[in-house]
Amino acid sequence: AVRLAQAQFAAGEARYLDLRRRNLEPGRTAVGGGAAAAEAAASADAMARSFADGLRLGLRVREDWLVQNAAVYIWNYYMPLFQQGGAAISEALYTCLEETAAGLAMAKAEPPDLFSGLAAALTEALEVRNNNGLECLYPPSTIPDAPSLGDGTCLGHAAAVCQAAMPAGVPAMQVRRAAAALARVQGKSAVDEEEDAERKLIMLLELIRLEARNDQEQSKAEGGGAAIVSQTRKDLMAEAAGFLGSIKPVNPELFARLSREATQAADWDSALSAGRRATAPADKIPNVVPALWRWFALAETCVGQALVGQIDPEQHDLAAQDALRLQAVDSFARAAVRAKQAGLDNGGSEAAACASRLLWNAAVPLMSASTTRRLLADPILKVLGILEAIRPADDNEADFRTRLYLVALEALADGARWSEGLDLTTRALKILPPSNHRSLWEFRVTFLGRMGKDLGSEMLRVKECGPQMVAKVWSMMAQASGDRQKRLEAYQQALEALQDKPVDQAEYLIQYGEFLYAWGFPASDARNQLLAAADSLIELEAAAEEEAGGGDDDAKSRGSKSDARSVGSAFSRASSMRRGGPGGLTSTSSAGRSGRVGSITPSRGMGGTNSVSGSEKSSSGAAAESAVFNVSKALEIGRVYTMLARMAGVRKERIECLLVAQHYFVKAMGITIDTLNAEASAAAAANAISDAESAAGAGRVSPGSRAASTLASGGPAAAAAAAA
Repeated sequence: AVRLAQAQFAAGEARYLDLRRRNLEPGRTAVGGGAAAAEAAASADAMARSFADGLRLGLRVREDWLVQNAAVYIWNYYMPLFQQGGAAISEALYTCLEETAAGLAMAKAEPPDLFSGLAAALTEALEVRNNNGLECLYPPSTIPDAPSLGDGTCLGHAAAVCQAAMPAGVPAMQVRRAAAALARVQGKSAVDEEEDAERKLIMLLELIRLEARNDQEQSKAEGGGAAIVSQTRKDLMAEAAGFLGSIKPVNPELFARLSREATQAADWDSALSAGRRATAPADKIPNVVPALWRWFALAETCVGQALVGQIDPEQHDLAAQDALRLQAVDSFARAAVRAKQAGLDNGGSEAAACASRLLWNAAVPLMSASTTRRLLADPILKVLGILEAIRPADDNEADFRTRLYLVALEALADGARWSEGLDLTTRALKILPPSNHRSLWEFRVTFLGRMGKDLGSEMLRVKECGPQMVAKVWSMMAQASGDRQKRLEAYQQALEALQDKPVDQAEYLIQYGEFLYAWGFPASDARNQLLAAADSLIELEAAAEEEAGGGDDDAKSRGSKSDARSVGSAFSRASSMRRGGPGGLTSTSSAGRSGRVGSITPSRGMGGTNSVSGSEKSSSGAAAESAVFNVSKALEIGRVYTMLARMAGVRKERIECLLVAQHYFVKAMGITIDTLNAEASAAAAANAISDAESAAGAGRVSPGSRAASTLASGGPAAAAAAAA
């Protein structure tokens, strides 16, 4: 009988190996379906019958080890299928599970978690049968002396099997699957009858999960608006939180799961308490245990979300809000570190990516001031060090990482940490795609200049980014240099790089003119550069107005309407000023300004929104933008004539230049107002369409999701699930 049982096991193993060779093992969907799927299902059922035959032979000769071996085969080979739920369990496999449950109840089941897992799988199959109106097929006819388990109903039998898999004295974590399944079929009564605290908490967590699913379905049925948290769910959460102080030693998995459930219910106090208790042992364990560190990562993520969720602008001043956000940022950084320790190939990469985006969302209001921004350097550097080992999933992920690098570089610059900033730009330029290098080079040149290093060797690499980037770097080199001759040569190199792009060259002509005037060169030379820039920009403006509507004032922008006539004569006189005329005025110019474009400066008054100025664009995209007369072009012309007014030798000429400057500053304001009005109209139209679709039965989009500027994290529920 023993040899026959082993032969049955061997036959089952052979079937499994054949299925795996064809990528058709249980739990894997057959490509193409049809005949291949039917054949795979038939083979999987035959495999289950082979293991059941071996189990019955073991019972016949009273060899418990044969019964346990059969159970091990079934658990190992069908576990991926069990994870798909009871609906995936075939009739043949269900019959095999009934026989296995009877055999394990008759034999001495070791280890306990084997019986627990199979009891949970059988319970899911029985729940499906109960919902479909099918009968329970226990006791199996093939095992005449099977013990009595339940009252003959599907749910009664499931409860009895779970109770049999949970003998007294066995640690709760070894029977956690059976405990959760028992709570599912018996409800709150199972919790009340249990005496072990950890088992009670396991059951409560399962009931909370079921209530959360019901709340989500109700919210969806009501239009998908605000999240619903039922009173039953709140009561279960409060009861579960009561075990935080009574379960010793700390159980990181259970407490992390409780923190996740509390986060999804926006119960920030419980989420914070459970998360912190879950992570308490992390630094006391000498060796990393990946399975355990996974729960530490989840708990740290929930702690960070709870800290952010506790922020109340009506009760907390800005200092208190910043303190909570900084704690949350540190917690998200620790979550990423724990996720890496758990193994990036074992779900850690998704958890680290989730933590990095939650960190960004929490840190946005801290990015506007250097005093708070510099505190973000170390947490973001930790996260970047982990993300560098993870390949970006798409362009959006690469853009997000670029933003992280820019914030880190800005924070390092705020703290005068030049060497660290230079090292970070080196890493970023190796990892990020070339289209995202523009703003990185600005910081790199700044750090090199601050450290007194030669910048010439860097230009060979910059040329790969296009002439606009070359000009920008030369300009930054000029501004970073304190040597008069080196500044002059750097500005000339910038202009030479854009000699075939007069519109792009205008910005650097203005900088060059300001430098010449501020550093004591002949005023006529400075004036010539400024007027050359103005000529290019005014030609662009004329071409844009002609394309918009010829000579029709109504088709032109706000700044080109009636107010243009009031400055017409002054404009013509100012534009035809004699180049090389009298100068000699001293000037406080902006030649030595910072000019950094890549800083992130969100406003606290914008509800946590942020933008990366000078966002990364391809060279073709940047060229297309430079050919448009927009706010920046109008401001540049205004800047030119403001400088010309300072350089003017007579009062009348100065007034004429100031009138032209005023005209273009007003025009820039008009373009801005028109753009904002157009965006508001488009948003109103989109909202109207959305409301109309909702009235017609479409899912409603919550107002907060329309203008969300923080990076999408899927909300607390999705974030916690991703971290898990």
